[in-house]
This record gives sequence, C-alpha cells and structure tokens, in this order.
Amino acid sequence: MISLYRCFAISCTVFVIITLWFPFQGMADDFHNSLSLQGYTGLLNIPTAEVNDNGKLYYEYSKQHDHRKSGATLVREEDHLLSLSILPFIELGGRFSATSNDISSNVKLQVPFIPDYLPQAAVGIQDIGGGVAYFRSKYLVVSEKLWRFRLTAGYGTGPDRLKGYFGGGEFKLFDWLHLLGEYDTVDTSVGIRLVTPDGLFKIPFNLGVTAKNRINGKSSNIDFSFHLEIPLGLDRQNSKPIVSEESLESKHEPATFVPNLLPAGAGLSEEGLSGSEKPDSPGKQSVMKSLESLRQSLIKDGFQNVRVGSKSGSLFVEYENNRYNHNELDGLGVVLGMLTKMAPVELPKFSVVMKKTDIPILMVRGYNVAYLAFLRDSSHEQDILDNLQITTTVSRRDMDGVSFVKGDENSTLLSSSLVLYPKLQNHIGTEIGRYDYLLYFNSNLFLNLWRGAIVNAEYSLPMVWSDNYDLEYKNGYLAFRNERQNSALDQALFNQAFLIMPNLMTQVNAGMLMRDTYGGMIETAWTPVNGNHTLSFKAAEFRDKKLDLQREVFLGSYRYFFAPLDLSLKATYGKFWFGDTGLTAELKRFFGDVSVTLYYKNSETHEKIKQSSAGISFEFPLTLRRDMKPGILQVKGTNEYDYTIQTSIAAKNSFNYINPNIAVTPDAPVSIDRVYGNRGRLNEEYVMNGLLRMRAAYIRWAPEITDRQQGSD
Repeated sequence: MISLYRCFAISCTVFVIITLWFPFQGMADDFHNSLSLQGYTGLLNIPTAEVNDNGKLYYEYSKQHDHRKSGATLVREEDHLLSLSILPFIELGGRFSATSNDISSNVKLQVPFIPDYLPQAAVGIQDIGGGVAYFRSKYLVVSEKLWRFRLTAGYGTGPDRLKGYFGGGEFKLFDWLHLLGEYDTVDTSVGIRLVTPDGLFKIPFNLGVTAKNRINGKSSNIDFSFHLEIPLGLDRQNSKPIVSEESLESKHEPATFVPNLLPAGAGLSEEGLSGSEKPDSPGKQSVMKSLESLRQSLIKDGFQNVRVGSKSGSLFVEYENNRYNHNELDGLGVVLGMLTKMAPVELPKFSVVMKKTDIPILMVRGYNVAYLAFLRDSSHEQDILDNLQITTTVSRRDMDGVSFVKGDENSTLLSSSLVLYPKLQNHIGTEIGRYDYLLYFNSNLFLNLWRGAIVNAEYSLPMVWSDNYDLEYKNGYLAFRNERQNSALDQALFNQAFLIMPNLMTQVNAGMLMRDTYGGMIETAWTPVNGNHTLSFKAAEFRDKKLDLQREVFLGSYRYFFAPLDLSLKATYGKFWFGDTGLTAELKRFFGDVSVTLYYKNSETHEKIKQSSAGISFEFPLTLRRDMKPGILQVKGTNEYDYTIQTSIAAKNSFNYINPNIAVTPDAPVSIDRVYGNRGRLNEEYVMNGLLRMRAAYIRWAPEITDRQQGSD
C-alpha cells in the first residue's frame, strides 16, 4: 500500500510543478470533462450531465476498493475504461474489468437543445447486455454550473450501482485542478483531479490523475485513476484556415476574384485563343511552354499518369496520386495550387481529372484566378463554393477534343510499392485469459500492370505472442494455437477493376485470398447522383484445400454518407464467409483521417444456431502524410491500419464465449472503397467540405515545390 501512496504523491508533485507554469485563469466557468472511476463522464463514481468532447478518445486506468459485492470486505477493482463521442450529445464507453475478467459497455445521452439558463440533463445505462452483469444501472442526472462550482444530482435504478438518489459537486480551483465530493447512494467520498492544460508543450493530448478517499465507514483507503485524452485526427480537416497571405505573397502575382467574370486579355474571349491567333504565333508558343512546364512540375512532385492540355479556353489536367496517401484531398490540393500558379492567362478555366490505376474517378472544374484568390485569402471560400463544379460522373469521353502536350507522362505501368506494417491479433476477457495477443510483421507488394490491374502478394512473419498462443487447450477451453500461423505467403491475388459506366465500377479478385484458400471474388459498386449513396454487391467462391471445404459468399449492401459529419451508415445482408446467413449494421465516422466504426452482427448458422456480436474498430493511416515518390519501387506504410475490439453478445446468465466467426466478410487489400473511393468518402460534398484542407496541403508543401520549379526554370 505504501508503494501506491508514493506513486500517487510523485504523480501529484509532477503535475503541480508542470501546471504551475500556467497562469491563474480568472473567473472562467468552463469545466474540463473527465471520466469518473466508472468510465462515464462524471465526478468520482457518479455521472454528470456532460458528455465527453466530440472527436476525443478517452482511456482510463482505475483502481479502487469496493465492498458492494463482498459485504464489509474491501476488494481492489482494476478497470480499463475506454470512452468516446462519435455523435453530438451521445457518449459511448467500454469497460474491461480485470478483477472479474468481464467486458461491458455503457451509453449516455445528453438531452439536446436545452437553453443555457436551465440545468443540463442526461440519461444513461451502464453494463448493457451480456450474460452476467456486475455494474448494471440506469440513471437520470442533471448538472448546473454556478461560478466555479458544478453541482450534480440524479436518480438511479440499479441494481448493481446507483440504486437511489445520488449527488455531488465540483469546485474548479484552477483550470488544471478540481476538487470533488459526492454521495453515490452507498458511499460518501471526496477527491482531487489534476489535468494537464490544453496545449502544454504543444502536445495535442491531455493527461490526468484522480485521487479518491471514502470518508464513511471504518476503513479509509485512497483510490486513484490515471487517464489519457487523445484527439482523433490532428485537425487535418482544417476547420480553422491557416494564415497564408504572407507566405504566398512572394510566390504569386496579385489576384483578385470577381465572381463569374473572366480576366481580360487582348484578343481573348471566354473560349480562350481568338480565331485570329495563328497556331505558330508567339501567344500559342507561350501557352504550350506553360503547359509543358506544368506537366514537368507535376511529374517531378511524384504524380503519375499525368496529362496536361487545353480545350476551349480551359486548362485540362489528368493525374494519379500515389504519394499523398493519407487522403486524396491532399494530392488534389497540391495539383490545384500548382495549376493555378502556373496557368497561362489565355486559359482562364481549369478541368482536373483525378485517376486511380489510370481510371478516372473525379472531375473538378473552376476558374484559375478564383482558386488563386482563395489560396491567397481564405475569405474567398464561399466564392469557390459558388463557382466550383465537382462530379464523380467521369468518363474518358470528357477528354475528347483536348490537345495534350506530348511526352513522358510518368505511367504507373510496372511501378510497384512495398507496404510494411504491423498486424495485431488479440483476445480480451476470454475464458482462458485477460488479454492475449499475437503481433505479426506484414509486407505487401503491389505491382501495377495495365489500366485497372494490380497484382499483390502478402507475406507475414509472427514476432511475439502471449503464452495461450502456444496452447491448443487450457482449463478445458479451446486456446489459440491454431490461430498462430508460421511465417509464409498469406495472399497472392490478381485484381482487375473496370469502370463499366460513370459511377458504376466492378472489380474482380482471383488467386489465393488466404493460406490454402483459392478462388475468386467479384465486387460491384454503384454510386448514383453525387456519390452519397452506394449500392454494392459481392460474390465469392473459394476452396480451402487444407480443410477440403468450399466457401460461398453472396452479400448486398447499402451505404449512406452524411458529409457534414463525415459519417456513414451501412447495412449488409446475405451469406457470409463461414456459411452463416444474417446481417450487419455499421456506423462509421471520420475525424480527419482517423475513422471509428461501431458495428453489430447477427446471423444464423446451418444448424439454426443464432449468434450475435458487437465491436468497435479504429482505422488510421500508418504511413507518412507525404510518402516517397512512386516509381520502380516505393516503400511506405499502410494508409488504413485497422484495430478492432469485438465481443460476442451472450444470452442472460450465460458466459461470453468469444466467437470471431460471426458474419465475416472477405476483403482484399485492393478494394473499390479503399483504392478508388478514398476509404469510402470520395463524393462531391466531401470534396467541397475539404477546401480548407486542400488549401492547407498546398501551403504546407508550396515552398519545396516552388524552390524546385525555380531551380528548373
């Protein structure tokens, strides 16, 4: 116990030394919302009516003495708590109790649109579902801020926690120091919470420590918790425009945008070069020189399948981005910045076609001087929104009649990339262990062939694993030895995509999908209108030679993308990989380039056994935002690393046997969503909402691009 006191004392000392560097914050009434020791936003053990900050991930390690399950005996509970808010007013949390080896979840709904002069209110449920409950409760809570106090009162129905009336208060001594007191229907406790100030050392996350002491009863023990708050995404959405007026002033000629008006020019009309202009005239030669210079600059920056030309007063650019791999908006922003800087005055408009594997997937049209004015001053954003045209309905016929500059276009033909990344497989709270893990090191080689064709081969090497991955059985339960594979070639696939018609794409994958499993898969996706709606169908047939088992998959899906929140809803129904039939439902939200997916699965086996599971998945780029230039061999990380936590939903009074084989969908690394859909978010409205990010991408890399261009002139 002395070691725990020392640990807490050292932590408090460090926090006080660091945070005293920050001045006293006057009379501000903003409170820092942190997790309670139960995992929901609150005081010590009771909730408040607040929810955690949207787009932040909260992790807390908690240890406290508890006597509710064991009478007078104090048992120290050890909990790992995870919480986040992916929708306004809704807080979701998960809890792994190492003491009882139990996984549970909780949800809190804050009542929206309450006027500021009324107390805030929320309702919540703790320990939802599952066969065995340890922390179950339902509650209603209200909170009110009065100067530096935040008072909370509520009522819970139990039966395990918060059974009856509860209440408490919080006093903000400093922004980083809060004093806490509460009655949680059983115990009266006081505590202290220390939180690092926002922006400390320009680090985007917060650290915190909470100490609690129960003041009723005969024994007194200090309980504590440590927590970490991490923003999901690092403001890559650029909701606040960065300053660029001074940085770009020396790189561009002054430009002023007048909506719907073209820049004046001698002998010019809205169609560009006048009819009296001769093909070999100095004006024509100057335009061709500018187009050639732009083409060379795009190629030097690493863009592939580049074509630059002109038609009817418009500058036409085709390109493929395989360098700015966090988001296609970065590559598009760099291209538009370079284009508007180097465009000749004779071509006042632009048309840009984004491609993948030389297949057109997006077209952007606008005015050069308008976009240049937006780069110089972000206040022109609304002018761009009113005049920019974006469409996913693109075909090669859109390039008919364009006079392209001839020369090397930096083709993707026979270019390759080696993707290196770790792969973590884990089990949490199973019948044979608290936490089991298996870490692989994966390498995936991609070779580009002709248009739409890619060959990939994946090799995995197991690095480290827990003891239960060495056992086939433990305590009468099946262990994980069969899941640990030796190093070998895991996958070898030929992938061919076809743009059947604008907005309708089909892809075929054939070969070895996983070890000893050979066959083929076809996927078709239709994204009508503006790309917010997607209908897709997937069919697969594979033969597992090791098990001598035939696998057939038939799945249909519908997805809706809500661009204002970067949120998608997806439902899938059909026959899955292990022969079970049922449905899955997903809610996915992007925060910058980090996505969080909540999912539910429900299916029925051939034996008419119903099964269901739920989980959460985090996906994020595990590579540089700007990778090395593509070429004969490009080495990089993955743009979509996936970490998933899943649990089976057990019936009442039954144990939670983990079954990872519920409603499994086969996926290939080269898929329509991942390769051609910018991870499922490439649509007109998403691009429009990303203008500030596109602007910031060019500003970030403009000095390097400009210096290189000046050196080549």
